[in-house]
Amino acid sequence: MIETIVINNYKIFDDFIIEFDKGLNILVGDNDSGKSTILEVIAILTSGNLNNYPLDRQLKAGLFNQTVRKNYIESIERGSTPPPPRIILEAYLSKDDDPTFSGTNNELKKNRPGIRVTIEFDNSYASEYEQMIKEKSIHDIPIELYKVTYSSFASATGKILFRNSPVKSILIDATHKNYSYMIDRFIGKSINDTLTEEEIISLSKAYRQNKTDFKNNPHIENINRRLTGYSPISHCRVSVGLQEERVDAWKDQMTIMVEEIPLENIGFGTQNIIKSELALNNCSDNANIILFEEPENSLSHTNLAKLVSAIESTKNKQIFITTHSSYIANRLNLNNLIFVKGSNVSTFRDLDTDTANFFKVLPGSDTLRMVIASKVILVEGPSDSLVIQRAYKDKTGKLPIQDGIDIIVTNGLTFKRFYEIAKAMNKEIAIVTDNDGNIKKLKGRYSELMSASNVVFSYEKNENLKTLEPSLLSVNSTKGIPKESFVQLIYKGTSKLSTFEEVKDFMINNKTTWASRVFDAEQTINYPEYIEDVINEYC
Repeated sequence: MIETIVINNYKIFDDFIIEFDKGLNILVGDNDSGKSTILEVIAILTSGNLNNYPLDRQLKAGLFNQTVRKNYIESIERGSTPPPPRIILEAYLSKDDDPTFSGTNNELKKNRPGIRVTIEFDNSYASEYEQMIKEKSIHDIPIELYKVTYSSFASATGKILFRNSPVKSILIDATHKNYSYMIDRFIGKSINDTLTEEEIISLSKAYRQNKTDFKNNPHIENINRRLTGYSPISHCRVSVGLQEERVDAWKDQMTIMVEEIPLENIGFGTQNIIKSELALNNCSDNANIILFEEPENSLSHTNLAKLVSAIESTKNKQIFITTHSSYIANRLNLNNLIFVKGSNVSTFRDLDTDTANFFKVLPGSDTLRMVIASKVILVEGPSDSLVIQRAYKDKTGKLPIQDGIDIIVTNGLTFKRFYEIAKAMNKEIAIVTDNDGNIKKLKGRYSELMSASNVVFSYEKNENLKTLEPSLLSVNSTKGIPKESFVQLIYKGTSKLSTFEEVKDFMINNKTTWASRVFDAEQTINYPEYIEDVINEYC
C-alpha cells in the first residue's frame, strides 16, 4: 500500500509530500486545489499511464510546475544556460511490500520499498541542447529532448515492469464517459470464467459463419456487380467486403445489457454506478488501489447511497476518492478526510470520534462547505443567514459568498461539532447565536467556543431580546414603536400592525418571509450590534 507520495515540479506542486491511510483516503478541496492531480500522480506511479495512455507518449511542457517553467524560460532569455528542469514522482510503500523494490533510491533517502518516476533531460541529446542554446532557439522547456525513467527504490538504473509492481491501480473517473475498458474486462473475465475452450471455439466459428453469410448475401453481390460499371478506380477491379479480423473479434462486439438495453444507451448516472461496482467487485484484474474521481457525478441520491455502501464493504484495497460531496465525506467518516489546497494539507485523523460519528449518522450536514470555504459563519436559522448576508452587502456592496465567506445554517447543538472540524484545520470561524434570555447559561454551554482563539463568538448582549426578531425590531424602532418604513417592508397584510409585540409576533411566526423581504428590499435597515460586530471583526 502507498504510505507517502513525493511530488517535485509536477503541475500545481513544486515540492510536495503527502501521507495516506492504508485504507480509505478522501481528498477534498476547491476547484484547482490539486486533489485531482494527486490521483493523476498515483495513477502514473502505479501504472505508468496518464489518462489511460503511457506517460512517455504524452510529454509536454504543461506537465511542469508553472513557476519552475517560467523561471527556466526567463533564465534562457537572459542568456544563462540553466540545466533543464525535471519532474520527480515517488510512491513510498509499506514495509511489508515487495523487498525487491526496497532501497534508498529516493528523495527522502529512506530505505523503503517504493517506485520512482522521473521526467528528465536525456543526456544523449547534450550536443543538440548546446546547439539550441547557441542558436537561441529555446523558447520553452525542450520536451522533445526528454525521457521518462521508471525505477524502484532499489536501483536508479533498472527499469521496472508495472505488471510486476506490488501496487496496481484502476481509475474510475465519473466526469468522463470512458467506460469501454471496464466493459471489456468484465466481458473477458465472464467468458474465461464461465465457458470451456470448446465453447469459446464454437462461438468463434459461429461468428465467422455469420460474417460469411453476410458476405454471400445477394445484396452484397448486387453492390459488387454494379461497382464494375462505374467504379472511380479504373486500373483495377474493386469490390466491397467485410474486414479481416482476428479469431476472437466477436468479443469486441459484445457489451453489457442493462434490462435489455445496451449500457452505452442508458443514463450516465447508471453507467457510473455500474462501472464503479465492476471495479469494486474484483473486475479490476489484480489492482489493489482504486482511484475515484468525483464518484457523485451524475448520481442520484439513492445511487450515491448504493455506491457509498459498496465502498464501505470493500476489503483489502486502498481507496482514494476526490469529492465535493458532504454526503460521501460524512458517510465514509471524516477521519479519512484530507483537505488539499495547493501545497497545504490538513488531515482529520485526530478528529474527535464522537464528532466523526455524529456527522456519519447525519450525512446531510454541509461539512465540506465548512472545509472548503475561505471563511465560515455558523448561524442558527435561515432568517439569520439572510439578515447577515444583507448586512454584509450593505457594508461592502457584495454578498459574503463573493468574498469566499460561506454562511452555514445549523443549530446550536452542532456548533461544537463544526468547531471540532475548524480546530482540526486550524481555521478561524464565526458563530452567531441567540441568547435565549439567559446569557449565563449561554456562556456555560459554549465556554470552550467563546475562549477558543479561532472562534469569533457573537450574540445579543441584552437578555430581554432573546432572539433575532426582537433584536432586529429593537434597532428599527423609536422609543419602543416600530418604524413605519420597517413594518411596511416586512409586512404585506391588510390588517394594521403598530405595536412592538404585534410586529414581533408576526416576525417570530413568519421567519423566512420577513427575512426574505429584508434581503430583497431596495431600502436599507438598521442591524443589531452583535451582527455589525461579526461583520466588522471577522469579515
